[in-house]
Amino acid sequence: KLHKNGNNTSSGEGIILTLKDVNNSQVQEYDLLAIVNQLKFEGAKAISINGQRIVNTTSIISIENKMLVNNKRITNPFIIKATGSKDLLNNSMQNGYLYNLKNEGISVDYEKLDTITIEEYK
Repeated sequence: KLHKNGNNTSSGEGIILTLKDVNNSQVQEYDLLAIVNQLKFEGAKAISINGQRIVNTTSIISIENKMLVNNKRITNPFIIKATGSKDLLNNSMQNGYLYNLKNEGISVDYEKLDTITIEEYK
């Protein structure tokens, strides 16, 4: 049930993950990369981080405490949206990499939704 509009936004069921830095525990670029890769592996149709659509050429890098996605600065909290099977994605994320992040002190929230819209790539 994935709907694509003419402007390349993507809508369908999916999940929203919210990661927040807590005290000395900070989300790193490799954390975001690992989560994106796990979502893709589990069949996510579209993914965005703080409104930046993830495409094949997307770079996620950290320079001098600045996080860049598609060369645009993003800041804490990190809101990751993914369309696909909400149950499959949610179960996979809770039992996967996010489990480790929670143990490291990162604040992690999950939300399963019937409809999520992911922005077009800019």
